[in-house]
Amino acid sequence: MFANIAAKGAEAIAYYMSQDAHTITGDDATQTPGVHAYLGDTTHIDSSFAALDKFNLPSGAGAGVVSLHEILNFDTSPTSLTTQFLSFTKTEMKLGAGFEPLVANANVALSWGGPLFGVQRSQLPENANLAAIVSSYDGVCGLTKYFDTSMTMAQGLCFRLMYAKKSEAGGNTKFRDLAVGSYLKGVKSQVQKTLTTRGELILIELALGLDPALAATVLP
Repeated sequence: MFANIAAKGAEAIAYYMSQDAHTITGDDATQTPGVHAYLGDTTHIDSSFAALDKFNLPSGAGAGVVSLHEILNFDTSPTSLTTQFLSFTKTEMKLGAGFEPLVANANVALSWGGPLFGVQRSQLPENANLAAIVSSYDGVCGLTKYFDTSMTMAQGLCFRLMYAKKSEAGGNTKFRDLAVGSYLKGVKSQVQKTLTTRGELILIELALGLDPALAATVLP
């Protein structure tokens, strides 16, 4: 279940990344960081929490809890990829299937367990790794194993990511670029073999997020 949700979320993120190259490289003109740098900055935990915590009280102000209702109603546009992801999440988690009181309701006080059924800011660790699933070498490795139908090929691709991780940790950006570049070539070589086009597009975007320096050589 969680692997399916993570993969679907990665697909949505990769799609949004593909719409604007600056989400990978960042934008110096507006001082906006790329997705990898943004998720690696734990100061964004508070701003992300505040963006979600806004539907709890009648006044519209947050109550210090990001509730299940707020998460599932973050985006309600029927054409939004985010809405599709949230709908997929509800289905995967089988919310309400056991007749528990976790269902939508026009009354926010009752919807999806009520306004306090969720996570408090104090429950989130200050060093939470926001990049863990979609913008870390280990996370992209995990998604590679999810999308690639050959475990042997997936392990080979993960080896390149781990080499890139080790090189980056050692300050060797040249070897990091070579390793990530090798990973990108490996992913492309497996399309219609052990990877679908969908899997390729997701993994390429996320890998470029790890190493924005390669974006200019890969993106149109």
